Amino acid sequence: MCARQVYRNLLITLLLFALLSTASYLFAATRGIRAVSNKGQPLYLYKDYHAVVIGVSDYDHWPKLPNAVKDAQEVFGALKLLGFEVKLVTNPTYQQLRKVLNELTYKYGREQNRALLFYYAGHGETEIMADGTRLGYIIPRDCPLLREDPQGFVNRAISMKDIEAYSLRIRSKHLLMLFDSCFSGSLFSMVRAVPEDISEKSSQPVRQYITAGTEEEQVPDQSLFKRSLLVGLKGDADLTGDGYITGSELGMYLSSKVVKYTKGKQHPQYGKINNPELDRGDFVFVPIKVRQKEIEEDKKRQKERGRVAEKRESLKQEETRLLEEKKLYEEQMRKLEIERNQFEEKRQKFARLESEKSVEYQNLLKAESELQEEKKRIQNERERLGKEKQKLAYIPKTVISARVPLRAEPQERLTIDYIKYMVKRYGFFENNWNISGSFNNDFVDNSDVTVTDRTTALMWQKDGSSSGIKRRRAVVYVKKLNKDQFGGYSDWRLPTVDELASLLRKDKTNGMHIDALFGTKQKECWSSDVAPDSLVATRPIPQVWVVSFEKGKIKTISLVSEAYTSDAPRSSEYNYVRAVRSIK
Repeated sequence: MCARQVYRNLLITLLLFALLSTASYLFAATRGIRAVSNKGQPLYLYKDYHAVVIGVSDYDHWPKLPNAVKDAQEVFGALKLLGFEVKLVTNPTYQQLRKVLNELTYKYGREQNRALLFYYAGHGETEIMADGTRLGYIIPRDCPLLREDPQGFVNRAISMKDIEAYSLRIRSKHLLMLFDSCFSGSLFSMVRAVPEDISEKSSQPVRQYITAGTEEEQVPDQSLFKRSLLVGLKGDADLTGDGYITGSELGMYLSSKVVKYTKGKQHPQYGKINNPELDRGDFVFVPIKVRQKEIEEDKKRQKERGRVAEKRESLKQEETRLLEEKKLYEEQMRKLEIERNQFEEKRQKFARLESEKSVEYQNLLKAESELQEEKKRIQNERERLGKEKQKLAYIPKTVISARVPLRAEPQERLTIDYIKYMVKRYGFFENNWNISGSFNNDFVDNSDVTVTDRTTALMWQKDGSSSGIKRRRAVVYVKKLNKDQFGGYSDWRLPTVDELASLLRKDKTNGMHIDALFGTKQKECWSSDVAPDSLVATRPIPQVWVVSFEKGKIKTISLVSEAYTSDAPRSSEYNYVRAVRSIK
């Protein structure tokens, strides 16, 4: 096939591909949720439905609600049948529930032409404020009881003021929030009007709320609110008989049915937000039977999109084949040109050699030999430089400044009060005094026997001494490191307790509270800091601070001399050394 024919076929393929891509886009653009008003006017309601369903059964402090998660799962299934994109979250903590609400607001709630639904099944609570008003809350799994821990309760419960703030931040047109729990309903204005048929007014913005009961009522775990909700969504809540269910219809239906089924023990509350800009519309459920025709049409569009996708794939394969043919043709032309040039070079060289004298030919051979020798010398030099580069690879190429400088000079009679202060100051993890600590190290593996922490500008032994040694031998061990130029340096030292504590981590690695870059054999390591002497039978016993990476603690070790071995406390005098140096 000639090059011109290849280019012509490629152009035709690209045009067909663009045409099919446009057709696919037009199919996708026709999707959406529509309805017909009571005057027969077609209405575009939403681009889609999204829902978040929460169920909390296994509370840490509140009574268990065995059926709350089951109810949430049933509501999840019912909403899926109604065409909702649904996210189910069970037994969330405070942080998880906040994350879900943020996601509802800033991920799903950014689309204006969308209907959002939030359903919560779990405990509710009401707090009486100083001015006598009442504030409702929904309760995550790890929230304490209001009467036992008011501050902890307020820090973790989600108040109706929080719910109102989320409602105002959401940009979607319609929001309906259902709470299968009881608390104060001051967030919204009560509604008792008979719901109207859907109209253009239904498409106005709205924030609607329905609760399972009032603040004085106990909502049972066997939820009649949930059962009535599921029956109503199947079509029973269509009070106007127009084929659609609005949020107002659903609120009135639940208020009537739940009061009846509970014999007046439970009174659902419903209404709209106290905001003139967000109380004009009405949430609209379009049942499956109404959307069936649209669903069938969507299936046809999906089938057509599949056909278009198959054709697009076929055209892509054809395009690939033509590009390969073009590439092969161009490669063949390049090879022919190279062969022609090589043939011409050989012909010219042969003619030149024929005309040259023998001595000149020998000089050419000699020059070629010298060139080969020079190439060999250059290669050997490159190999030598490569080896030198490997030897120096671990040496830092720039000066590192400590973002968090730590004390490097050893101290005498370092008290436990200083240790506690130091742990809190730097946020170090320590199992006795700061179990929530988390120091942000910035470790770099130097690919040799050392690790650099760019946060503290310290270089550490990756492992340390291979066995436990006494404190006086630890000093000798460090001197030997410097004598042997360990890692290429001669300024190693015993770390202070501050420096050792910076390596402690909350999470264990192979049973040790230290980063995985380090060896785990060194369970307890000597520091250079001396603690106040302890008294045994009025005799002073010197003590040294050590850090236990096995237990995640900072403690003292008594240096028992031979004179006091009979009555001194027995504690291990054999610990490990992990040397350190400051990067200068």
